[in-house]
Amino acid sequence: MTPINAADLDILRRTLGTPDLAWLLARMRTRLESTGQLTGTVTKPQSSAGERAAVARLLNRPVRAGTSASVSLDTLDDVLRRSGTWPAGLAAAVVALTGTVVDPVERAGERDAWQAAANTLRRLGRPELSGWADRVIRTGALRRAAPTAAAAQALAAQLATVAAALPTSGESLGGFAARTVHDAHALDAHTQLGALAVGLASALGAALAGASSAASSPTAPSNAAPSSTAPSSAAPSNAAPSNAAPSSAAPSNSAPTDASAESARWRREAWQSVGVVLDELSSSVLVLGLPGGVESPTARALAALGDAGQPVVLTLRQLLADGIGIVPSVVFVCENPAVVAAAADALGPDSAPLVCLNGQPGAAAILLLEALVAGGATLRFHGDFDWSGIGVARALGERVAWTPWRFAAADYSAACAELSGLPPLLVLPGVSAASVETPWDADLAEAMASVALAVDEELMLPGLLADLAR
Repeated sequence: MTPINAADLDILRRTLGTPDLAWLLARMRTRLESTGQLTGTVTKPQSSAGERAAVARLLNRPVRAGTSASVSLDTLDDVLRRSGTWPAGLAAAVVALTGTVVDPVERAGERDAWQAAANTLRRLGRPELSGWADRVIRTGALRRAAPTAAAAQALAAQLATVAAALPTSGESLGGFAARTVHDAHALDAHTQLGALAVGLASALGAALAGASSAASSPTAPSNAAPSSTAPSSAAPSNAAPSNAAPSSAAPSNSAPTDASAESARWRREAWQSVGVVLDELSSSVLVLGLPGGVESPTARALAALGDAGQPVVLTLRQLLADGIGIVPSVVFVCENPAVVAAAADALGPDSAPLVCLNGQPGAAAILLLEALVAGGATLRFHGDFDWSGIGVARALGERVAWTPWRFAAADYSAACAELSGLPPLLVLPGVSAASVETPWDADLAEAMASVALAVDEELMLPGLLADLAR
């Protein structure tokens, strides 16, 4: 390409690039993009006097009467060539003033390629992700993430692969990325794929949580003992199953816009809501009295600390790598660490096996409890008598079968009658006995809504410790 002479370009700007001819230049650019040619006539029906005068000077003709301004592009091309203003002609002049024009066929192909990328996201086969896909396309997030249509198609295909593999079960982010898109770091926070995929995970996690809440009854049975048969996703007895998914409250479907701790927490919760953990050490579970064994380092540690009456914190990494040893026939499950501390203080090595969820059950807790159920253990759960505690119980019931441990309507009523100074039950928007079911005891939600008092788990320690004494 011949370099453009600065002086020639300046003359061209003063000839064709004036403010009064801006409409003409814009129309020619559009026509060149759409057809690849500049022929025929361009007309502006309602033009100013200045615009009509500029056209007259450009074509070296008198100003015509009327309000419209018309320019024959063939005539203008001839004027530029003959005058020497721009010997390469009109099309080359427009390119010099406005930039390179993509060939119309190439432009159409680019448009089709972008549309194909968008269609890939719209056709993920996951209706619950349609809103997320529309937002990514509508807000231009896909275009910002990919420099070209081809890159966008590749990115959309990777997102489709990620969506098809979710939810997973207790899998590390690096391992999940390596398995799905063949790059352990492809879903890291700083990558374009990672930035879009975490939004996908958040949307899917929220949809799955909503579907679970809307279900007429969770999998926790009414007071019947759970079957010792492991769920279909469980691993063999005494080994932590490789596909146990975490169960936690789904994150908000709106990503924070900063890089603060809040943003990092949202990202962690978004991935965890679909069974992916950012690392295998941040998720842990507190236990006391698990017998352990000799088959693995973790089992031996459980045995030694159990004999000493000391609580143990097990990480997801340990549970993924090691067997847990002997599986007791009954394992008690509590919501709050204070119960474990009290049991360790009062009972020490004589405490029955106890697992603490410490709020919503996370990846490590679910992995351990599924391993225990797979080994034949019956789980007995107790939590706070408030709506959050009911939520924990329901979330647990969606993953493993359990029976209530002093966690029925009669227990709640007795506690309210015996204890004084109980705080009022926090009223949450839209939460009532009609909207929150307690399938292990249908009367519990109604009793809580009627009495409207909260009973923290710590207030029931005497009875709980009596049950744990063995």
